[in-house]
Amino acid sequence: MFLNRQILNTPMLMWIRRGTADLRIGRTSIRLSTGQAALCPAGEELHLRADDSSVVIPVPLPAERNVTFALIEVSARLGERLMYEFAQCLGYLKTDPDRREFLDSLLTAVSAGTPLSPPLPRDEYALKAARRIITHPVDNDAIADMARRIGISERTLQRRFHEETGMSISVWRTRTRLSLALSYLSDGHSAEWAAHHVGFSGASSLSRALKTHAGMSPGQVRRRNRGLWRDISQLEVGEIPASTTWTRINGSHIMVWAYRGTSTAQVAGREILLEQGDALILPAGLRLDVRSPGGSLLLPVGFRTPTAEAITAEQLRVIHCTESVESLINCAVFTYTPLKPAHHPTDRAFLLLNRQGTPSGMATDAREALTIAVRIAQRRQVDKSMSSRVRADAFTASTGTDFQRWSVIRRMTLARIQLSRGLQPSVVARNLGYSHLSAFSRAFSATHGLSPTDFQSANRQIPGPVMS
Repeated sequence: MFLNRQILNTPMLMWIRRGTADLRIGRTSIRLSTGQAALCPAGEELHLRADDSSVVIPVPLPAERNVTFALIEVSARLGERLMYEFAQCLGYLKTDPDRREFLDSLLTAVSAGTPLSPPLPRDEYALKAARRIITHPVDNDAIADMARRIGISERTLQRRFHEETGMSISVWRTRTRLSLALSYLSDGHSAEWAAHHVGFSGASSLSRALKTHAGMSPGQVRRRNRGLWRDISQLEVGEIPASTTWTRINGSHIMVWAYRGTSTAQVAGREILLEQGDALILPAGLRLDVRSPGGSLLLPVGFRTPTAEAITAEQLRVIHCTESVESLINCAVFTYTPLKPAHHPTDRAFLLLNRQGTPSGMATDAREALTIAVRIAQRRQVDKSMSSRVRADAFTASTGTDFQRWSVIRRMTLARIQLSRGLQPSVVARNLGYSHLSAFSRAFSATHGLSPTDFQSANRQIPGPVMS
């Protein structure tokens, strides 16, 4: 497995779930092993090498956060949450509104794990203020304004902060700024650059603060503090959140696998329960919905372009997996991200799990209707003229919906894929055959409850093949 000269356009967490990996980010080279992860800043050139039996999980981090290179240990509980964060970036799940809060908490814990960093308060209101300071260190918010923003009095906020950290908010803010500055200095940034990025007026004021609180100059910090490891033991990690997919119609057969817990797939109206370890083919051309309760997660592990007979919902059978968890996770990583061996077929999971072959034997009308549906789904635009070749009732019975609704779902599936890959909404509108951007925006907003631009900003995807 390798990743050669990938320029990161967003900060990235690279977690070694199993095995070892040699990673180079900018001028720093390091070998990581099972349970370790590196936080890599945006704009740097990333190289990664690992043997094919290792499992490396890439997780994009919020683009707005100024991430510095750091290393962390990943606990079993955090690892489960990172698998969910990885799944969120593959483009098939509805966006989790609480996801950004967790990633912010992770980055806050990393920042708090540097030398000089003050302890985090646990009180709900004091913690909100602390996170605000860490996220926006340059801001000089008055404490009264900060207290008003989070809904308590200035006096109460000061008291709770002191009770839980032993410091006033002003001292806590200074220590936090110094902790962040220390990270920047250790990464090779100048004192002037670090000062302006954490809220000091210049290099001289940063030097004075370092002398007061640490007894060191910026130069001494660079020489003495080369440590990259951060303690994130204070990070609170809940269970895997519940998740659902957008209603979709794919142009390829998708193999999905229940990584944790149970999930329910609705395929053309047929409900199929998957228990942990089970897999299922989600056929091309059919209306699909998948939901997983809290503590559960379903992963796509590969796709195959239909070349033979189409598959109906009635033909589907749950596949009871005997392959190892790690080999199936690698199928997902190798198929849907730039991390992969030199030769990895996108349908490797089909070869591993579906040894009995594709189901066959359906009624003639159903076969003809579904074959037409699959052919339309494989096109870049929905060709409505092709629907006249089949009976309307046969089309509805085979795909789970009438053609008009089917064409809307397929168009919106393609729209989400293209927006997640970074195409401008105007380009997506044109690709899908809309006469005007406004018409596309109205249709997209009616389906998703948010505009194409808002969807795009909330769904930064790992670059690579996507579910189609």
